[in-house]
Amino acid sequence: MTKPYKLNNKYREQFRKWIKDNYSTDLTGLKYKSTNVKLYAIFVVNGVVNKVRTDRPYGKQVDLFWKYMVEEKGFNPNKIPRWHKPIASEFVATLGKADYDRYIKSSEWLQKSKALIKSRGSECEVCASTTSLHSHHYNYRFLGKERSKDLFCLCEKCHDLYHYMIPSSKLPKDKDDGVGDRLMHIINTIQSSKMKIKSIS
Repeated sequence: MTKPYKLNNKYREQFRKWIKDNYSTDLTGLKYKSTNVKLYAIFVVNGVVNKVRTDRPYGKQVDLFWKYMVEEKGFNPNKIPRWHKPIASEFVATLGKADYDRYIKSSEWLQKSKALIKSRGSECEVCASTTSLHSHHYNYRFLGKERSKDLFCLCEKCHDLYHYMIPSSKLPKDKDDGVGDRLMHIINTIQSSKMKIKSIS
């Protein structure tokens, strides 16, 4: 018998709050509602949630998780085995990703983004453009509690070039590096994107 997946303690409270905040029995309009049912079964079998109704992870935010898994990670929701522990692990580890859309539209983020752009001289840190400026997350580890070195001011063109080479689902992991190292990584990635685009055009 496969051992149950044990929820990492550092995610437990976040997970419980996430389920409580997003619980819904209304599956109307959800693209992956049948997959949500499978996810619940996987969690019950692996001991991540109890078999009580209020723990059932339905709702739009869960649908966003499956959109991410299917469209960005290439998972086939029709071929998910019941004992698929990596799915449970992936779900717990990407709670921030699933909540990203809601956070990025919040007044808190809009204020933070404006302050970041102003603090960086209101220009792209790569090409010095002053138009169509974006706040770029180096990674999502501190989503909602970003540190100065987690954010960079990029113009729309540079932002698109960066994500052309590195999708949001594969952003660099957090490590003990500084703003300069991170900016150099961004610049090198954008240069690589330009070279790749030029080679296929």
